Amino acid sequence: MESFQYNAALQELQNFVWHEFCDHYIEASKNRLYAPGIGWKKTSAQFTIYIILSTITRLYTPFAPHIAEEISISLFRKCAHKHTWPKEQRSLIDEEAEKTWVLLKEVMSSIWKLKSQLKFPLNTEIPEALIGYQTESQRKTLTRVTKDIEEIGKIKHLKFQRSSVLK
Repeated sequence: MESFQYNAALQELQNFVWHEFCDHYIEASKNRLYAPGIGWKKTSAQFTIYIILSTITRLYTPFAPHIAEEISISLFRKCAHKHTWPKEQRSLIDEEAEKTWVLLKEVMSSIWKLKSQLKFPLNTEIPEALIGYQTESQRKTLTRVTKDIEEIGKIKHLKFQRSSVLK
């Protein structure tokens, strides 16, 4: 935006919305969002989606002002043009969480791809799965997010195995 490359800025925004937010975050959050009751995981997912949608709406305002305005009023009860422009908050960046998210996305994509190849619906429960890892760091990360992988992939029992190729 600062170098007046509006097309590039719009393309980056669209890539984020479709390929990061919709393809991965919303899919990964569904089990939390549809969980009965109100627990911290559900509230956390709802809050994150709220913040992301609010930010996306503000970022789309220069490109699609009328649509952004309609969405902003409908969802946030506030005129999109009165929101402040989003600012980077470096203090919120967590490098370890970023690495975990990248690995979790790879695992989720592999599970979804396999289910698709087998012509299984995404909500089909898998009794057991084996996930390969290449480094000890990956094993530790996967172990930390085992419950999330099981819930997102609908896997009853998950095992990890060292592999030369990440599966």
